[in-house]
Amino acid sequence: MIMNIKDNMTPMRWLLLVAALGFILMVLVADFNISQSLPSDSVDDIVKKNAVTSSDAFGMREYEELYERNLEKILEKVAGVGQVSVMVNIDSTEEVVLGTNTRSTERNTDENDRQGGSRKVTELTEDNQIVILRGNSGGETPVVIKRLKPNIRGIIIVAEGANNIKTHALLSEAAQRALNVSANKISILPMNMHEGN
Repeated sequence: MIMNIKDNMTPMRWLLLVAALGFILMVLVADFNISQSLPSDSVDDIVKKNAVTSSDAFGMREYEELYERNLEKILEKVAGVGQVSVMVNIDSTEEVVLGTNTRSTERNTDENDRQGGSRKVTELTEDNQIVILRGNSGGETPVVIKRLKPNIRGIIIVAEGANNIKTHALLSEAAQRALNVSANKISILPMNMHEGN
């Protein structure tokens, strides 16, 4: 029977048969790969990693205290400076920049009236949607592109040795560079040496 089929097949039919079998094989392999989805915890891990929660976001006071501690540590190492106390005031908490899908459309309309006048109208429409990751367990979280540190309103530095002009200038320059703040936002005062007496 197989010999009869083989004898009756023209080269064109053989080619079609081989192509059909190849196509069926590709569909079966593709279906197998699609059915092997990611493990459920891998998508959930991505969702958890990108989650914007209040527990991992610094509040205003935490940022101020962090800046104050770091600035005090470095300023106490400056030549001619003794004990240092720093107060930092910030604008707000950190800014979180979320991923968005942006779709823009532009529509141009040319209008002509009977008197020979014409008018061209261009209408631009932009639609932004926040990109959301959905975990297999049903959790949803926005995609975080970056986190921006808060802007600093002002800094007060009270330091031993700040009454020396050179030390004063060194303290100002160090604070400006450490926190990327302009000099007009920094106040440097000499420390009261008789504090507590």
